[in-house]
Amino acid sequence: GWRSIRMLIQRNLLSPKVARGYANGIAEAAQLASDAAPSAAHAFDQHCSKLTFDLFCSALYGRMTKVATPEASPEDLEFCQAILEGSRMLTMMMTNPYEVFVGKTLGIETASYRLWDRSFVKARSISEGIVDEFVQRRESGQLSGREELSYIATTLDYMDENDTGVSREDFQRNVLGLLDGAVDTTAALMEWNVLSMAIYQDAQEKAHAEIAEGLREVGAMGELITKKDGLSYLRACMRETHRMKPATNMVPMKEIAEELTISGHSLKPGSIVIMDGYSVSNDPEVVEDAAEFKPERWHPDAVAARAGTEAEVMDHVLLRGPFSAGARQCPASRVANLEVIAML
Repeated sequence: GWRSIRMLIQRNLLSPKVARGYANGIAEAAQLASDAAPSAAHAFDQHCSKLTFDLFCSALYGRMTKVATPEASPEDLEFCQAILEGSRMLTMMMTNPYEVFVGKTLGIETASYRLWDRSFVKARSISEGIVDEFVQRRESGQLSGREELSYIATTLDYMDENDTGVSREDFQRNVLGLLDGAVDTTAALMEWNVLSMAIYQDAQEKAHAEIAEGLREVGAMGELITKKDGLSYLRACMRETHRMKPATNMVPMKEIAEELTISGHSLKPGSIVIMDGYSVSNDPEVVEDAAEFKPERWHPDAVAARAGTEAEVMDHVLLRGPFSAGARQCPASRVANLEVIAML
């Protein structure tokens, strides 16, 4: 059932111990994409989408796809393009009133839907080929050391040793869904954080000093990005960026099954309810100096000082990031945050 698949899918993504096995690959992919970034300055949004694909593939498959660099293979470029095109069309269909009414209410396939379907079919075909080849090499003992630490390999290892209630075929089908959902939000998160570092030079210098000191202590970027309580200032910069410029302001979003009254407004069954996290996070009556970029407001002492006041709403779990929270949070949220930290 859904719960069994969900529990299996998220196990080796949310686990801090397993995620550490992905860190060196993520750091290497980030370095490659960073080296190529100056040549992509004219289209940095596209570069962020490609590098996010690279970063997640390093964890998913344990290999460098390099689509954010000039060294990418035609096959990986085609795979990435299918994922990005499908993601773009899906987002448009979800937010365009015409697409929602014609597609969902009337059940008519629009041109946008057909384009999304073609992209999805192509991406699925490529993904199935990659996973099938991966499984064959795993069974014959031909995986590299990094591939053995990858998400697919560690999850298959767990399935071999435990009764998960999920078939190998169901797991392999869900791999594409992970990659499909791992690009758009993380890419937007990446863009806003890079922009913050570019605009707020003082914060950039402090973050740079923290990173340099951290590297002197641990020696490797992969170790630094997974160090417990490490890079606290950089993480505070990310949190402040999310407060001011969230990658998405549609978390959480839910279709209600029965009539609901919120603040005196009656909503019919089938209505879509979206929490607006941006307004309260930037309300000057709630947030002191709301228009200013102040990572220090996320220091533990500052958080403790506003506990019990109206401003403590800033620390609500649903406002902390773009990946929601609880049972339905993005299963790859931990990996996504590692990706952004590594790239910064």
